[in-house]
Amino acid sequence: MQLTGWFAPVAGVLGVILLLFAATLVRRWLRRKRKPKWVEPDLRIDVSRVELRPVLDLPKLLFHGEPVRLDIVILAPAGRTGTLPPPRDWPVLMEAIAPGLMRVVQAHEPQFIRWPAQLSVNGFVHQFFRNVVLPGDRGRGTPFCAAVGPARNAEGQLFLVGMVMHADHPLFLSLEEVESETMWRRLIEVRARP
Repeated sequence: MQLTGWFAPVAGVLGVILLLFAATLVRRWLRRKRKPKWVEPDLRIDVSRVELRPVLDLPKLLFHGEPVRLDIVILAPAGRTGTLPPPRDWPVLMEAIAPGLMRVVQAHEPQFIRWPAQLSVNGFVHQFFRNVVLPGDRGRGTPFCAAVGPARNAEGQLFLVGMVMHADHPLFLSLEEVESETMWRRLIEVRARP
């Protein structure tokens, strides 16, 4: 049977429309299959690879009264919309933690690491404990120690900080969770004079 008249062009147009529709469905299905999965950034820090440089006399950084050297500072914005200043301004954030800490940063030259924004202080603390592994039993009996918790800058903005330090001898108070921004000043102290 032969298609004649108006039916042949209409059937041709409908066939092309159906073919395009099928091609669109196949393309969407293939795109959905190829979508990359979200990969968590690698936040692990191998503390055993930190170079144990001598603890400096001045400015002296004390952790629970023990002289230590600041090795690593981890900073993260707090909250979904939190931000940190550019890296060149990070040492200024240290003054918000403890008076004189900026001088320690300049003398000790720690490594600064930026982590992604954290939705909560507890989430940041958990990430820190999971990814910053101190040698031995969470650092006890080794020269390493660490502190992690919230801080506020001069404008009152909350940010999150973790510090890894080492002493010249084994320590037994090695890992400290800072529960509020005011607790930093009781935990660490800077002495600029003998």
